[in-house]
Amino acid sequence: MKNNRDFNVYTDCDRCFYDPQSHSFHKLHENNTEIYYYTCPSKARHYYDADGIYKHMFLEMKDIQKKWIWIIDGDDYGIKHLRYPSVGTKIVELLDSGLSDNLVQIIIINETTCLNLALKYLWKSIPTNIRKLILFDRTKSFAELLKIDEKLSLLEYNITHY
Repeated sequence: MKNNRDFNVYTDCDRCFYDPQSHSFHKLHENNTEIYYYTCPSKARHYYDADGIYKHMFLEMKDIQKKWIWIIDGDDYGIKHLRYPSVGTKIVELLDSGLSDNLVQIIIINETTCLNLALKYLWKSIPTNIRKLILFDRTKSFAELLKIDEKLSLLEYNITHY
């Protein structure tokens, strides 16, 4: 078990409660005004689980009132991930359901050719207001500004040492 509390079907992703590496959508940082979430599909054991990822993200975000920023890390995103376009479709569906009302920015770091292909496939289904929030961090300026590497090291430690 991940921690000393009991599983709660209303607040916990069942897969991630018992195995925090099942899905990749984690709170990276929170301050007084905003929350930073981080996703790296290649680090998730169940990267293909569209319904589970939808549920995980919904449970994580359903009650947030703050503005939020989503960092998508394309590191090692490859052909095996492209085989499951339903994951991206479900995420777009979730964002379009109103959970993106407080979304300020989507920052894509470490983009790969396969991640770009997935985005091209999804692009027309992404609502225009959400498309405008997507920023490709090709110069790694946001990654350095947000001290992503330090925060990722701590997050990875917390996930792997539950």
